[in-house]
Amino acid sequence: MVWPLTIARSVSVSKAIHAPVETVIALLHDTDVLFSLNPLILSVNVDPSNPSVYSVTDRLVLLGCFNTQTKYQCTLTKCKDGLDSNVTANLGTRLKSHYRVQPGENGTTEVTEQTTIEGYLFSMPYIIRTMTAAHHTTLNNLAARAENPSSRQSSVSTVKPAVLEYHAVSFSTLSSIVSVVVTVFTIHLLFPGSSHIPISIIIVGALSTLFWSRMANDPYSLFHLTLNKLPGENPTAPPTTEWLNMGLWKNTDLFPQACESLAIKLIRAAKCRENGSVLDVGHGTGESLILLLSNPSIPRPSSVTGITSLQVHHNRSQQRVEQLLSSMKGSKPNVELFAEDAIYHQATHHPLNPSSKQAFDTILALDCAYHFHTRVTFLRQSFQKLLPGGRIALADICFDPKLLESPRIWLITSILGLMPKQNMVSKEGYITQMKEIGYTDVQLEDVTDDVFPGFINFLKSRGLGWKVFGLVIEWYAKTGARFVIVSGLRS
Repeated sequence: MVWPLTIARSVSVSKAIHAPVETVIALLHDTDVLFSLNPLILSVNVDPSNPSVYSVTDRLVLLGCFNTQTKYQCTLTKCKDGLDSNVTANLGTRLKSHYRVQPGENGTTEVTEQTTIEGYLFSMPYIIRTMTAAHHTTLNNLAARAENPSSRQSSVSTVKPAVLEYHAVSFSTLSSIVSVVVTVFTIHLLFPGSSHIPISIIIVGALSTLFWSRMANDPYSLFHLTLNKLPGENPTAPPTTEWLNMGLWKNTDLFPQACESLAIKLIRAAKCRENGSVLDVGHGTGESLILLLSNPSIPRPSSVTGITSLQVHHNRSQQRVEQLLSSMKGSKPNVELFAEDAIYHQATHHPLNPSSKQAFDTILALDCAYHFHTRVTFLRQSFQKLLPGGRIALADICFDPKLLESPRIWLITSILGLMPKQNMVSKEGYITQMKEIGYTDVQLEDVTDDVFPGFINFLKSRGLGWKVFGLVIEWYAKTGARFVIVSGLRS
């Protein structure tokens, strides 16, 4: 998956509580108590047609001084060891949380909250910071309530406060303003030779940021479908493919062909086996899954497991794969798809769960591992789930060692939220990390010249918003970013 407009991040918070497990679970299952624990919540209204769905209004402060409100829908699902929560909010923001309660040390009860956040990339730092602080406070309030049942707790009003309502500014508008500022500042860092920012750059940055905001607000988060349209195709008809990677632009100038070429090159680097078991990580809306299941040039696996962090991509992939399998004759591969973070976290149903009996001959990560928190964690977990003789292959990004010495690259990467700093390594560092984990026969092929130029030229032909996106990638490429195919064996 390319550097996206919508990205996913995972956050985990935990708390040791001096109270029985049953008491803590009962409090989590009491929705009146649960909502009263969150310091940001102003009002809650239950959906009369579905008592598990709630309309929630939160208080937010932007830039340290703007009071505003945001509304979102929250769906709660009770389970025997905790609670699951799904939130759909503004600007395409979605949060999926798993609260799990288990006995802790020294007679305590441990509560762990694992949250996967999907959101507009420029808004992500604010979302994570605000959410993490609020959820820490929520768990502290839960502990106080469980340890001292008689403690007084404020209830959540079902009436929106008139004063805050009067002074509130649109959250979407302010987020767009903040994003414009961030875009302009980033462009200034990318082009430090100028003493001022040209007005044309400011206009392009502003328009592109608003473009990103509209795309991120798309409830389906399927913006990449427009990239798959071929010249001469009916503009109102859906594309025949749904690729989402940077592509291998060798002997082609068409996005779908370039993306398929990169996917096939990755599969060959992984040395997939006939009737093997494959794990495809970060598969987008399922085009790589369909390639594995139907392309005659690829050894046909007996089972395919897929995982993506975006729920909408999972749903779309499930639909497309089921449609393909229903059209197949004879024996069909087993397919299981997961909507989870690429990294296994406690209390999630996940193919990299070390206690799971499932193992794989092949693990693929097509143009996505640089997003993972962290890549090294993913490589370690994957190593444990590979069968002896199994192989992992990644289409990934690393950096020239000299670039990693520049403070500017760290600052820009942090501002844009493109990847965790732990994932910024050189080619030599990448190989060393894999060998230290235990991989053998580690191979790395630099395909930068067949990836970045073609992808950048393609983006520049797609309009203002994509042009700025292309400029960012072009800057990374010119200053030392390298696109590589990396593979390793578990002996």
